[in-house]
Amino acid sequence: MTAEKPVKIKEPKVFTQPEPVTDIMPLLETAWDEGTDIKAVLLKNVRLYGTDFGHIGFNSVIFENCRFEECVLDGCSFVDVIFKNCDFSNSSFVRGYFKYCKYMSVKAMGTSFAQGQFNHLTMEACNFSYANFDSSGIHYGQARDCDFSHGALSQCRLKAFSVNTCRFIGTGFFKTKLKGLDFSDSELASVQLSDTLEELAGAAVNPWQALELSRMLGIIIKDA
Repeated sequence: MTAEKPVKIKEPKVFTQPEPVTDIMPLLETAWDEGTDIKAVLLKNVRLYGTDFGHIGFNSVIFENCRFEECVLDGCSFVDVIFKNCDFSNSSFVRGYFKYCKYMSVKAMGTSFAQGQFNHLTMEACNFSYANFDSSGIHYGQARDCDFSHGALSQCRLKAFSVNTCRFIGTGFFKTKLKGLDFSDSELASVQLSDTLEELAGAAVNPWQALELSRMLGIIIKDA
């Protein structure tokens, strides 16, 4: 949680049809032809490889047990959307817009969310290792039990964002202000920062994390 006060995240409001949709292509074709969003559907067990469907809007949608491998969803918007037990590894969501979204047990290894805009975002038990969030804005968000190891979160704009029991091993935070973040119950090691560690000003860490960070500054700590 943040050092100041708990973050209150608005949950997605999802109203879907009772029957799941397993073939997304007809919905995509309608959205392209009519310039409309895909709304109020449960997309379940959808499997796509190498598909490009950028700049599509999704509103009040649940993605459940879907697998999009090396797909391109650049510029897509997601409002009131739940992603559950999905695999988006090595796909691209560059310049995506996410508002009132929730990720639950999602695998997104190597996925690019660069230059994204996230508002009221919840992430639970997700694997974002090697994922790219560079130059993204995250306003009102929380991550719990997530792995961001070796990911890129450089030059991000964070506001009212919290993390709990997450992994940040070898994660890049270059030029991202981490003030207010509490890493004390998370794993934080070998992170990539500027030489002065200015990114960590105002962040909370535990004693073991502080010891490693001091070594990054070349400080030698001796017993009394």
